[in-house]
Amino acid sequence: MMHLLLLMSSTDYLHAMRHSAAHVLAAAVQHLYPDVKLGVGPVIENGFFYDVMIPSHTLVEEDLKAIQKEMQRIINKAVDFRREEMSLDEAMAFFGERGQTFKVELLKDLKERGTTKISAEELQDVGPSADSTGSLQASSGQVETISIYHTGDFVDLCRGPHVANSREIGAVRLTKLAGAYWRGKAENEQMQRIYGLAFESEKARSSKVGCRA
Repeated sequence: MMHLLLLMSSTDYLHAMRHSAAHVLAAAVQHLYPDVKLGVGPVIENGFFYDVMIPSHTLVEEDLKAIQKEMQRIINKAVDFRREEMSLDEAMAFFGERGQTFKVELLKDLKERGTTKISAEELQDVGPSADSTGSLQASSGQVETISIYHTGDFVDLCRGPHVANSREIGAVRLTKLAGAYWRGKAENEQMQRIYGLAFESEKARSSKVGCRA
């Protein structure tokens, strides 16, 4: 297989790397806190975040060290990112069996309406296409299949693309925690948002955001 870097522009590759880092973050949290409910994990400027809700634990800043250590362990293992397509019904059953209620909610919206009014960051994680209003919708008006990505024992709802394996993820650093409402609505469940930086190398990170970032 041709290396993904050869097929993408540097900007696209950096985006894919950061998106892949978000998946590794979610995988690390799930390894440490198996009851975690996962929200969305998009790319943002200089990095990524992932929204999580852990019924058994409220994360504090000190937890980021252990999560980052687990992320680095996954990265060092060179775990492949493997894409798989499923029907919507299969995907709802798959994530429902794993207790991922937020993922199921997104999938139900796609199944019932063919679109979902969601926040901008969710656009990267679900659905075949998005229109200019920020709604997800199928190109033909009806969603029939979605894609998931396997990263070792971790599986997430995602349209990609990703790097070929986790060793292609460069310098990663978790930076902070914040509160966030599911789908950006105050009447929904409150989640915790984990922010991180990701660059091609530590040198690139330092030159872009400074040594203290």
